[in-house]
Amino acid sequence: MQARSTSIERLAGCLILQLAICLPALPLSKPAGSVSKGSASSQTASTTQVPADPAAARLVPARLQNEQGTFVLFKLQKPIGEEHYELNAAGDTADLKSSIELTDRGMKESLKASLKMSSGLDPQHFEIAGDTSRLSRVDYSVTIKDQTAEVRRKNVVSKFDLSKRFFTIAGYAPVAVQMMLIRYARMHGLREPFQTLPEGRATVELCGHDTIEVSGSRAELNHYLVSGVVWGTESIWLDENDKLVACVTVDAENDHFEAVQKGFESQLGFFVTRAATAAMSRLKDRVASALISRRGVIAITGATVVNVDGKPPLKNSVVLIKDRRIVAVGTRAQVKIPKTATVLETTGKFLIPGLWDMHAHFQQVEWGPAYLAAGVTSSRDVGNEFEFICTVRAGIDSAILPIGPRLLLAGIVDGTSPTSFGIIRADTVEQAQEVVQRYKRAGFDQIKVYGSISAEVLRALAAEAHKCGMTVTGHVPDQMDTFQAIEAGLDQINHVGYPMFAMLPNYSNFRRGVRIP
Repeated sequence: MQARSTSIERLAGCLILQLAICLPALPLSKPAGSVSKGSASSQTASTTQVPADPAAARLVPARLQNEQGTFVLFKLQKPIGEEHYELNAAGDTADLKSSIELTDRGMKESLKASLKMSSGLDPQHFEIAGDTSRLSRVDYSVTIKDQTAEVRRKNVVSKFDLSKRFFTIAGYAPVAVQMMLIRYARMHGLREPFQTLPEGRATVELCGHDTIEVSGSRAELNHYLVSGVVWGTESIWLDENDKLVACVTVDAENDHFEAVQKGFESQLGFFVTRAATAAMSRLKDRVASALISRRGVIAITGATVVNVDGKPPLKNSVVLIKDRRIVAVGTRAQVKIPKTATVLETTGKFLIPGLWDMHAHFQQVEWGPAYLAAGVTSSRDVGNEFEFICTVRAGIDSAILPIGPRLLLAGIVDGTSPTSFGIIRADTVEQAQEVVQRYKRAGFDQIKVYGSISAEVLRALAAEAHKCGMTVTGHVPDQMDTFQAIEAGLDQINHVGYPMFAMLPNYSNFRRGVRIP
């Protein structure tokens, strides 16, 4: 009974963590680790900046030709399926057909799309139907008649007036349609946002040029940033023949999603890292004029400070910040403002302590300013792509990405099974120890376990993590119940569903493996 009592106490601690709104100061992450020097991406890729005149990359209209291709699809860098496309040209028209088949954590998904275009790549008819994630489906068609678009969403038909320039696209997939979107924008020299159907507006920007080497051959790629297809920015690379080589985006679950032309899979890490740095650079350029230097002293004056310790609000306050740290809080009479300080007058406003997001998957660079706009100044990321999150955290810490929360990182690890998530695996004690050491070297603070971890490996992960001063958070593994996972060393549980099931009167007879998506 002593072991079970201890488990109940630790379970209560897990519940308190999940229900907490504000937490005391936690140890902040160290400077992010980078991709190892021996990785393929660091040795075989180089980048150059965009030419001064983006119009130099404008596509010259040419006679449409037949083509076909295959993209390998990835989720959190794990290969999950393929997309196959064919472009058939006949006279002054071209027909694109694309099909996707994938399996995400044991769930099969399929998506089919067709796009009929003129020789100028103007859409004439577009259809898409199928799964865009484990949780969502689409069924759309767009038919162009004169200057009107007839849009069908399932059984609902609407009509829209058309702009001079427009394209048909319904989200991140199929990526073959995104390839045609970029070709269309280039062919017509579109630099400003243009209409997309069934809805929205898209922008295509030439970001730069990358050179990669695969199997001894060099490939020159044009790197584009696409906005308006998904929330945030996508990175897409086309080769010298305007065929899509890679797309780094998010899917309809807002999970990391990549598509890479077959034969270029070894460069996935490079594409992920490059997409992150390009998005940070773009964001920095756009907000540079509004930024306040991180160095020196900043004085926030006049606001009412809301105390979270039960004391009355502090009116007409002064908050002094020096080198990114709060050094004084008081009234105007109590706090002297240095003459060299940058003063932000906030009379009539309220000031609260920064909020924490304790369960995040920081999927896009644009989450940085979105977080700060919502008052979130610290975020715990509980599972991400290694290259992406290390790049983003290093950007925030070094001001390459000038606006974003401080990040506390939990490195995800799973066992090998049909429902595995991500690409970091631990199936043995030795592999578990290696995974912990890798995350520790990169400055992560926690280990995040997923559902296919075995009991033996969970114990090894916990032991090694605790030895390194790290904690273990995550899912209850499929082959364990909540009490067993806690006894094996799981310090925190990421979803309230697990401890809720553990409180059921008949929990001992309830099946293990209650998987939370």
